[in-house]
Amino acid sequence: MHSDGNEVVTDLSPVIRVYKDGRVERIFRSPHVPPSPEDSATGVSSKDLNISSDLKARIYVPKLSTVTADNEKLPILVYYHEYRLAPEHPLSAIYDDSWTALQWVGSHVLVNPKFEKEEWLIEHGDFEKNLRRRRQCRR
Repeated sequence: MHSDGNEVVTDLSPVIRVYKDGRVERIFRSPHVPPSPEDSATGVSSKDLNISSDLKARIYVPKLSTVTADNEKLPILVYYHEYRLAPEHPLSAIYDDSWTALQWVGSHVLVNPKFEKEEWLIEHGDFEKNLRRRRQCRR
């Protein structure tokens, strides 16, 4: 007898459903907020990047005063907010993604990295000062 892959094996509505064929349906999703070239309320600019096929990043740069903008470097804050979720991805994916992101940031100080360096990091980032923060995903 042929089993139906559409059979729900785990139903945690209104958050998630897991089907017999392995598919995962996320019912509740956070809305996507697009990056802003310059937010008029805060003066902060942001843009999205692809670090790898599985990993994306959003970079923020505050509006700097014209007096100090040419030579002011800011600490680099690596903040983990969104990541690949279980059960679609193994639990170790968050560690792999975190390490990939840190390597990507750190590789901007190399002379000849195997990718195009991110201009905002080079212009505004102080690679001697960096912080790492994580927010637990509650979905």
